[in-house]
Amino acid sequence: MNWCFNRRKKWSFSFYVCIGLVLLLTGCVQEVANQVANSVTNSVTNSVSSASSDVISNRMVDWITNSASASVKVAKGSSFHPQRIKKIAVIMKPDRRYRNVPYRRVEDIFMFDLLNKGYQVASRSDVKQVMEELHFQGSLLTEEKIAEIGRILNVSAMLIVSVTDLGYERQQSGSNYVSAALGTRLIGVEKAEFLWGGRCSGTGSQIGSTLEDLAEKISKAFPSK
Repeated sequence: MNWCFNRRKKWSFSFYVCIGLVLLLTGCVQEVANQVANSVTNSVTNSVSSASSDVISNRMVDWITNSASASVKVAKGSSFHPQRIKKIAVIMKPDRRYRNVPYRRVEDIFMFDLLNKGYQVASRSDVKQVMEELHFQGSLLTEEKIAEIGRILNVSAMLIVSVTDLGYERQQSGSNYVSAALGTRLIGVEKAEFLWGGRCSGTGSQIGSTLEDLAEKISKAFPSK
């Protein structure tokens, strides 16, 4: 009887020892699994972050909402460095589809704000003279032609401003409804490359005031020197 009891006691002890070992091993395996999962997650996260950083530094970034004004979207190229830009020429690109556009007033807003931000700005008369001499029309400007004008003007970059959308509607109440969009491109003269861009859309009651408001928002988003 004692022999059977002792044997049963030893078997029970062995059983519990085995159970303990299984639980211990299970915990270790789970811990290892968690460590592997965390390692893989961190590796993937770092890879994605690294890839995103490379994309942003090597090409023009996607248009993103500017924090200073929720309605303005900006983009910049990896070669854009405000400190390297000494002088800028502004060209308001005309569009025959849209009438009653205050091109000169919109252009003045950008020129004035650029001066306040520390840039030198080419005079409007100089820009007009060069374009007339080269027989360039604003509606047909390409990056290469823009860069050519810039080299003659001896500027670092050319800021091209264009009305990308404009709608006018007379409502039944008698009031006017205007929807408009304005876009800008800063082209580097040396390599004829995109440096910076801004675009903004909005609504108003008058074409002139609506476009001027959009110009103010984009020009305010342009980096200071």
